[in-house]
This record gives sequence, structure tokens and C-alpha cells, in this order.
Amino acid sequence: MDLFDPRERAKCVESTVMNTVGGRRYYRFRYAKFYGGIVTADAVGCCLLCAYCWNYEKNETPETGTFFSPEDVAKKLIKLAEKNRCYKFRISGCEPFLGEASTRHLYKVINIISSRLKDATFVIESNAAVIGSNPALLNEFPKLSVSKIKIRVSLKAENEAQCQKITNAIGAHALQLAGIKAITDAHINCTVATMPNFVKTIDMIPSNVGRETEKMIVYNAKDRLKKRGL
Repeated sequence: MDLFDPRERAKCVESTVMNTVGGRRYYRFRYAKFYGGIVTADAVGCCLLCAYCWNYEKNETPETGTFFSPEDVAKKLIKLAEKNRCYKFRISGCEPFLGEASTRHLYKVINIISSRLKDATFVIESNAAVIGSNPALLNEFPKLSVSKIKIRVSLKAENEAQCQKITNAIGAHALQLAGIKAITDAHINCTVATMPNFVKTIDMIPSNVGRETEKMIVYNAKDRLKKRGL
């Protein structure tokens, strides 16, 4: 695949994964073991195409799944939460901040769940690239306490050249760093996750940001990693 501008890809992907009434494409709702147990809605559509991504095929051609409204997503997740007695939530497999439509959808899901379950907490998984180009997406961020919600940014690399190899996106590293700054400037709880395979130093991450490492699980990505020289 040719290199691309992640901002332009985000626009194209959002037009595919969002419908005109605020629904987004999802393909699975589940309880997962990550984060000590979390109720998860798996969606499609990302502005990056990371070589090791577990959801690569669905994100490369994001026509998979069924459109669900924020109300329907919240209803399904609440049912799973009550069944598993787990009140931590996430939307995974995608980039939730593709543009204004997908961001509104995300915020509505969070606001509905938090209004019905007072113990609900949220992990928003993001690459923050679109936030870096449009910090105004954070203007209507749900008004929950810091302990209730955080954005977890997966920082792909420690420089632009390496990031381009991993993501196929031009300029994504700078956009990610700008996104992390925008999140912290908005006083939103933020954690940055890195893979030691690719990020050896974390000096570029602000000291007031939470940090964690994540292990790369290759899944079916060996050929892609090899093709990109990774």
C-alpha cells in the first residue's frame, strides 16, 4: 500500500464507518481480560495502518460490521457489564477520534453509560493523530472525574522515519506528539503506551503523562512486518 496522509485517510474512513444518523460500524461486543477485565465494543476504522495491528484487515477495508447508534452500543455494553459484574468500558479495534461525527458518537456512548452506571470507568484507546491536527475535538469531552476516564495513547515510534514504516502514514509521529500535548493541555487524564520493540526512549513524552509498556503480539502480522523492514 502507498503512503498516505493520516488526516485525509481519517476523513475517508469516517465517511465509511459512520452513517448520517450518528451510527458507527461495530462487529463484536464482548468482555475481555485486558486492563484487569473490561467490557469492550469492537469497531472498525483507523487513520493509521500499523503493521502489527491485530485488527489490520478490518481497518484496511473498513466496510465490515453493522451500524449501531450510541444508544444501542451503550445498551449492549451495559448488559455485558451487569452480566460480568465489570464496570470498566472501552471501544477497541479502531480510532475513535476520526473526526467530528465519530467523536460525537464516542462521547454519546460514554455519557449514556455514565448516566446509568455511577461506577462506570472508561479507557479511550487512541493514536491521537487526528486530535493532534484538530484539538477542538476535545472541547466536548465528557465531564467525568479524572479517576473515571482516561485516554490511552499508543505511541508508535520514537521518530518520524520509524513511525512511517510502522503506520504507512506520513507525518504521524509529529501528529501523535501534538495530540498528546493537546490532551494534557485540556487537563484530561492521559497514559502513553509504548512497545520496547520500537520505542527505546520516552524523553519526548511529557513528565506529567502516565506511561506504560505493551507487548507486541504478532498475530498474523509477520509478513507485513517483514515487508516493511521491521
